[in-house]
Amino acid sequence: MPFGNDVKDRAYLALALLVLSSSVLSAQSSSDYFSKVTTKLGAAEARGKGLFLQRCSICHLPQLPGRRPPMGPALSGYLQASTPEKEAAARKKIVEGSPVMPAFQYALQSKDVDDIVAYLKTF
Repeated sequence: MPFGNDVKDRAYLALALLVLSSSVLSAQSSSDYFSKVTTKLGAAEARGKGLFLQRCSICHLPQLPGRRPPMGPALSGYLQASTPEKEAAARKKIVEGSPVMPAFQYALQSKDVDDIVAYLKTF
């Protein structure tokens, strides 16, 4: 008798799927990319996080299980203990882009770029 033909079998299947999906979700949340942010975010950093999630995360978040590799490097730790020169280079890269990264000079204002840089310094 094949699995899934009666109500009891379907209930077991549904329960198994529920357990499996909750374990996958908990595994993803336990290795959450943003769990490295241990300090409380100020207003600029919080705005920067929102902008990062909207504009940057599609390419700069680490690979999730079962997903394609990220297009850009993960930026965790990139601006921690940074120098003014490194921050200026990050701002320039965001504004001007590169052959493999789009420019955001028309999509972001200077304050937005400052907020993203402030956020990048937090993790």
